[in-house]
Amino acid sequence: MIHLYGLRGEGKATTEQLRRCLSFIESFLVRRQLVGVPTNQLNRLFADAVRQLNPELPPDEAIRDLLSRERRYWPTDDQIRQAVRTRNFYFAGRGPQRMLILERLEQSHDDKEPVDLTAAHPTIEHVMPQTLTDEWRQHLIDNGDDPAVVHAQLLHTLGNLTLSSYNTELSNNVFDRKQQIYGSSHLALNRSLAETPNWTSREILARANDLADRIVRIWLGPLSSGDGAPETAYWGRADAAMALIPPDRTCTLQELAGLVPTTVGALSARLRNRPSQRGLDRILDEQGQPLMPLAEGVASSNRKPITSYELAQLMPFEFDDEELKALRRRRSPGTDSPRRGSVDVQRLVAFLAAVEGLDVDTLRSIRRHVYAQRGTPQDPVDWSEPDRWIPERLTGPEGLAAVTVWETSGKTINPRYLSRRMAAVQRFQLADVVDGKYVLTERGRAVVSGNHSALILTDDTNERSGMEMRLEFWKVFLERARGAGSRFARAQPPRIHWIRVSAGIPTLGYSVVIRRFDTGLELDIDGGSREQNLQLFEELREHQAEIESAFGGALEWIASPDKRGMRISFNLDSGGYLDTDVLGDTADELLDAFVRFEAAVQPFIDQIPPEYHVGLGWQPRAEPWTEGEYLNAVSSLAPENAAPAQAILNWAHSDSRITVQGGWGAQNAGIRLRTSRPGDPASEHSFINLYANSADNASAEVQFASIARREPFTDRARRIQLLNELSSISTSTWVEDDVDMRVPFRVRDLRDPHHLETFLGIWHVYIDEFHSIDYVPEGAADEELGPGADEGP
Repeated sequence: MIHLYGLRGEGKATTEQLRRCLSFIESFLVRRQLVGVPTNQLNRLFADAVRQLNPELPPDEAIRDLLSRERRYWPTDDQIRQAVRTRNFYFAGRGPQRMLILERLEQSHDDKEPVDLTAAHPTIEHVMPQTLTDEWRQHLIDNGDDPAVVHAQLLHTLGNLTLSSYNTELSNNVFDRKQQIYGSSHLALNRSLAETPNWTSREILARANDLADRIVRIWLGPLSSGDGAPETAYWGRADAAMALIPPDRTCTLQELAGLVPTTVGALSARLRNRPSQRGLDRILDEQGQPLMPLAEGVASSNRKPITSYELAQLMPFEFDDEELKALRRRRSPGTDSPRRGSVDVQRLVAFLAAVEGLDVDTLRSIRRHVYAQRGTPQDPVDWSEPDRWIPERLTGPEGLAAVTVWETSGKTINPRYLSRRMAAVQRFQLADVVDGKYVLTERGRAVVSGNHSALILTDDTNERSGMEMRLEFWKVFLERARGAGSRFARAQPPRIHWIRVSAGIPTLGYSVVIRRFDTGLELDIDGGSREQNLQLFEELREHQAEIESAFGGALEWIASPDKRGMRISFNLDSGGYLDTDVLGDTADELLDAFVRFEAAVQPFIDQIPPEYHVGLGWQPRAEPWTEGEYLNAVSSLAPENAAPAQAILNWAHSDSRITVQGGWGAQNAGIRLRTSRPGDPASEHSFINLYANSADNASAEVQFASIARREPFTDRARRIQLLNELSSISTSTWVEDDVDMRVPFRVRDLRDPHHLETFLGIWHVYIDEFHSIDYVPEGAADEELGPGADEGP
């Protein structure tokens, strides 16, 4: 975007050409969302876009040419028409993105007296309701439709959705009553609904066709040379998921369709035409019957359901954070989330029998080979048939070991997914490593013989949180860093998954990261404005070839268009914090990689001109910010964020238990909301910080790091509940480990009055719970605490 605006400023592009450039980029993104192309490659695509533009073409034509090229996946008109008719739109992308598409469709009618959508606050309405009443079922039957089939296949498609500010009044009403309300609507999208005598599959598909026509006119498609979206890219997800469903579990067509994503009807038709596909006996149709008869001796009543979210977690490279977040939100009501630490006993027993006596380093090498060939959602790798992929992708000891695991386990353990089985072996102490090979312990032999009580986690089975395991790893890593004289030598072991140290310029920092099964390192550029960060990023990127040559491998250069910070990163698959028996080796490999990374990057950091250093980093103010200064800063950056910011402050002042204080940072206007229990000064803490800055206009920072040290929120499960409640109204993506850190929250997500009300309600409950703990004055409980008890906060 900066490049395009720069061309206009230099007189190399007209305003109309710039408008067309922006229109093509918007069309590219909207069409990909409608068809369901994942977003996880967009950062890389746009980061390299400027270099790949054809300089011989006008700017607007160059943008369209670039986005139409092979493997860019700009959906064609035909793909859009098909997606609008069949694809689940209601759960596609983020809420604001879905609203943008529907609002633009409304505006496309070009009314002379258009509705002010900002003032109307419409929401997305299902014409055929999400819960079918008896009247609705009869309505569909009378018009020749099967209610179950129509509801499953068309409920969330665009043809059945509209905008309305009368969602509560419309509810599950019969169509006749809805027509009356649509008839009084000022929205053009609802006029045809008021004139339609019935609402069945015919009308839904006819309306989908009309909306598709509008979409292809509003958002132009690629050049004829473009290859469109990959037609079969996501069926691989369904195939892989089916191979992962344990024999004692079942998955409904609806849940499986959520992974692709596609409609139940399209998925059902595909699977019924593939009778030899593995796992059909574990997929249940709309009537709850398996698509293939069960094998003899298998009791259907004993099989438990598995959700799309659970399956997605078993395929970590297939789904980005936003997709996982959407799947987590759409889990069926009443479905229990899997218990933390639970295991598939049958597969674990098969794994133990298969790996006893196998070389552990060879198994880890298989994981590294698999990781290197994992593919992407746009260019997926099919791992569903080990008999085929093992000889194609593994050779030598790795190939032999993979075949042994696959065949000895009765072809139930796909060597593509070894990490979790190996982690379970360590966690439950089921095998030791003797002379480099797995040897089953007494606990492991008991599990194999059918005594599964050893899989019940107790204190002596080393049930530790991820935080505790990360802390153990950091102690090992930092011990080695001190011995090597690394710049991490002075760091203290944290409980979070990363450590950051300065790279010599306030806005640049080196980070090392530990995750469950792998590690990573990066140089992050995050300080000042996005423009300053981008300048530094481009300064370094000019030397990309030299840096990668010195490092000895390709690095990821990531500059997200919607984020202030940039980073240069590298991931290692040498092991993670769950690989507790090789923490030393993992730490050595991470430190060795960082030493090479620092040696490759630091010389070019040292060459950055001094003028780039000015104004970067945190600087204190002489006096704290006042509320007036904070609100003025918000209003000047993004006036639409001023109302929710003011509402948060008004709410805080209305509760005598909350103190509003000004922050001290010179760069960004800030306000802190604090609370403490009467008579207990050690309980005082900030729970929300408010900022006004150029990166996100206005942001709130939830202080989980402070909250975690105060009862009753020392209970991690309660903090996770709080995080999930906030997640329901946020466009940010978080993970459970964030409940030990400071978590950003965009104030712009609170422009919706309902979201703002929910946000304040969540924090009102927090304040009530925090103040429900009775304070015991110092010394009053000495006898209970005993000598030497920790009396800290």
